[in-house]
Amino acid sequence: MKELNALISKLKGEVADQEKTPEILEKIYEEMVKPLHNLIRTKIIPLEVHFNKTISDFWYNNGSFDSFPEKLNCADKQVWMIGFAIRLEGFKQYDKVPYNVYHRFEINLEKYNYIFGLLPSDIWGNRRYAGLLPGKQDLDEWANRFHDVLVDDTKKHVEQLLKIQES
Repeated sequence: MKELNALISKLKGEVADQEKTPEILEKIYEEMVKPLHNLIRTKIIPLEVHFNKTISDFWYNNGSFDSFPEKLNCADKQVWMIGFAIRLEGFKQYDKVPYNVYHRFEINLEKYNYIFGLLPSDIWGNRRYAGLLPGKQDLDEWANRFHDVLVDDTKKHVEQLLKIQES
């Protein structure tokens, strides 16, 4: 135990003592989830022209909604997961092999911190609630990452289609 305490004493930074509150959950929704979704939708406009339809849905916990609610109902602090999905359906240029691309941005809301990214496999960050909401630069970076994943997935699909076409 002495060794552990000695190691802990060398850690720098603030104590993670700010718990999840309804106010923090509302800020995450208003200052992170909604603006990030809007940025991504703007960035993928050039990609959308190659698909028949774009669908966005918002969800928290186990509920899914076709549109973003004006306010998030989180008065009881029982929101443990929040996010959105974007699905591009019906790749237009080659109709012999149907193709859709889909990804979810997810935030897992723990007691003192939140974990976010294209979960569960692609974690982009883990932040404390105390003063660590993202800024515009963070949101731009994450919107670019989401956009790049959609473009990369579509590019791989097109490369596969070209191979099929050539054979």
